[in-house]
Amino acid sequence: GIPPILVIDDDGGDSYETYFTQSLDRIDELYDIKDSENSVTSSLLSDYEALVWLTGDNSSPVDSGDVLALSNYLDSGGNLFITGQDVEGCADSSFYHNYLHATLVEDSTSALTVFGIGGDPIGDGLFFFIKGSPGADNQLTPSIISPIGGADSIFNHGLGGCCGVKYENGYKVVYLSFGFEAIASLSTADTVMTRILNWFGVSGIEEEEYNKELFSISQCYPNPFIDKTQIDYNLPRISNVKISIYNILGARVKSLLNKRQNAGRYTMTWDGQNERGNKLPSGFYFLRFEVEEFEGTRKLLLIK
Repeated sequence: GIPPILVIDDDGGDSYETYFTQSLDRIDELYDIKDSENSVTSSLLSDYEALVWLTGDNSSPVDSGDVLALSNYLDSGGNLFITGQDVEGCADSSFYHNYLHATLVEDSTSALTVFGIGGDPIGDGLFFFIKGSPGADNQLTPSIISPIGGADSIFNHGLGGCCGVKYENGYKVVYLSFGFEAIASLSTADTVMTRILNWFGVSGIEEEEYNKELFSISQCYPNPFIDKTQIDYNLPRISNVKISIYNILGARVKSLLNKRQNAGRYTMTWDGQNERGNKLPSGFYFLRFEVEEFEGTRKLLLIK
């Protein structure tokens, strides 16, 4: 039979589709894939419960034929997940406004960190980088957008400004103004994909915990902090552990740990200093804990 999901590859000849298909494989979802350079028709799209439309670095995605097919698909009650750093370059601005329910605020931002909106079924509790591996590391012009026409924000850039919206009224749309392929954590990417498909109601996928019951990192304490903050984490087995501190731009300012450790509970502290031993300015920082397939991130506030 026909699988529930169709992946549309509209990245202009790049290979970013692999980040999407591999995520769908990891969460055991069935899908078809089609290149947008071939004819995308309303009759084709109507066979699928959900579309995953990726635009990669394509500055002119979603041509006029695609707009017509997508409009008909959504008018018939479809579900669309569309993502890319230049989606606003689509062939029809009215489609962008009236179907994606977004308006462009800024077509390029240097922000490479993303926060989920608390309480949102897709964004709640998420923080991630869109820079570095194992993501595509391709975000040169991620956009700042604003929801319109009844849409809701689901993600914001670390420096401020919306970068993800969702809309529901007869059809459902999730639009990310950065490339999903750039999410620099496979487990987080899979969580985002799972939550979107669950919100669509495509299937009853259960959100994987990726051994969070085994690998764990506690909330840092105190937080906010002045002199130092304590970091507690647990390893169920011998593991390679990396703990780093990043600023709000996504630049690493301190490597706290990069070594192989035995199983057990560990405690360490960070004193708010950078690699040179200089005290960093007040502001938000992010602790990133990486071990095997698990990644944990904690938001820290350094005050003086």
